[in-house]
Amino acid sequence: ICASLMGCVESKLQETAAVEQKIQLSENKKIENIVEAYFDEGLAFSPISGTFVGQPQYNDQFSPPISAENRAKELAFVKKYQDKITKININKLTGQALLTYEIFSRDLALAVEGDKFLDHLLPIDQMGGAHNTFAGLGSGQSAQPFSTVQDFKDFRLRAEGFVTWLKSVQVAMKQGTEQGVVLPNVLALKLLPQFKAHVVTDHTQSVFWMPVAAMPDTLTEQEKAKIKSAHKSMILNSLVPAYQDMVTFLEQDYIPKTRASAVSYTHLRAHETVLDL
Repeated sequence: ICASLMGCVESKLQETAAVEQKIQLSENKKIENIVEAYFDEGLAFSPISGTFVGQPQYNDQFSPPISAENRAKELAFVKKYQDKITKININKLTGQALLTYEIFSRDLALAVEGDKFLDHLLPIDQMGGAHNTFAGLGSGQSAQPFSTVQDFKDFRLRAEGFVTWLKSVQVAMKQGTEQGVVLPNVLALKLLPQFKAHVVTDHTQSVFWMPVAAMPDTLTEQEKAKIKSAHKSMILNSLVPAYQDMVTFLEQDYIPKTRASAVSYTHLRAHETVLDL
């Protein structure tokens, strides 16, 4: 009888352990799926990232313009995934899945907290910004492909998005000057050559002409001719005016305000409360 009872107990323990293992695997898989979905859906807010991870459907898109509406959409997106992970039973997570949960949860909380600051009024600086990434992509020396007619068309469409985004950058930075949220003068001055470099009168001297100069032989002469014409128009009629407009804005509107600013935003941020980790 004892042996029989012990056998029953052992069988029950094994069944319980198997159930627990299934629950753990289920919860582990849930967090994995949520993080993967977050990344895929988040590419809509960062199409350039889509290009860098090899998803060509994003090659003709640029970052959404800076606006209260777009910022609200992105915040809602983050909060949606915060809600999703509340449904995860953290006590059932193990190993890498638990670590993923903790990092993901922290990053979401930081994103929500960061929305309280005014970083959107400082969308670019001399060290980084989508303006530099765009130029790199357009040079043909980065992740943007330039092998087919469609590839060249995709970049021209991306350039349209860039011009729209750059206009929103000016609006945001102008709002920054009105609120005293500006780059230090020495950093603002370093932005100028980054934009002046793209103000050319000869389109063949533009970095954006480099992919045209290196067009593959797989393209026909007729296709090459059309690409040359379209790219020339993009450079001289769209990109150069956009870059020149930014140069004028920096020189006449922005940089003088940085000189007059008594306190930089960097200084203000140092006195803000950040999320406790």
